[in-house]
Amino acid sequence: AQLVKDYLQTQVDFSILDQYNEESEIDAAYLDLKQVIMNLKASSGAKFVYISKLNADGSWIYFVDAYTDESDLYTPLGTPIEEDYVGIYQQIEDQMEAIPGTFENGDFGPMVSSYFPVLDNQGTLIGLIGTDFDITKEYEGFIQGFLRNLALSLVFFLIAATALFLYVRHLIHQPIQQLIAATSKLSDGDLT
Repeated sequence: AQLVKDYLQTQVDFSILDQYNEESEIDAAYLDLKQVIMNLKASSGAKFVYISKLNADGSWIYFVDAYTDESDLYTPLGTPIEEDYVGIYQQIEDQMEAIPGTFENGDFGPMVSSYFPVLDNQGTLIGLIGTDFDITKEYEGFIQGFLRNLALSLVFFLIAATALFLYVRHLIHQPIQQLIAATSKLSDGDLT
């Protein structure tokens, strides 16, 4: 995710964000930026790569993503961010720091999401670079490994508990047998 952000910062003039709003027409400069984002998504393996814009009124909108309008995953310019992400965006506004490697398990499955602030030349927050990497395979592998280790631990515990039970039983059983034998002798009148 850091490499994606670093690459975008070398390839994109973020002052372009000021030129667009929810009603803007898509032009050649915007399409060039979209192509950079699409190529980056393809080369990085990310599920989502996008840039969000902070409007003058404090609201956040999606600026550009890596999908074409034929895709169900396409987010048009000007789409407000989802309510689920307001807290993350607010945290970036408050702390002006990246939020790398956040685990999310939402509508698109398990993902590692990273958010990077975009600042203008005066150090003012103007946007955000977001990346989401699909970790379904890794997550399923982790769960399977966890369950396998849990099962092995349970089997080991049962074996250890059974061995301990048999050992304690042996320790208790032998003196009880001796006591029974001695009691039996006493009841037969043998006082020796």
